[in-house]
Amino acid sequence: MRSFLSLTAGLLLVLNSAGLCLAKATPPAEFNDDRNKLIAFMLDSHRGSAPLIR
Repeated sequence: MRSFLSLTAGLLLVLNSAGLCLAKATPPAEFNDDRNKLIAFMLDSHRGSAPLIR
């Protein structure tokens, strides 16, 4: 389970890097907000403190 979360977090970082490259063309504010919420959720779940993961 821990390796799955590590893999998921790593994949998210890769996708986030690609998203940052694609987002240079003036992304809408809600896109950035949703992405930041997703990143925060993934970091919380990786630490084991997300309520939906337990």
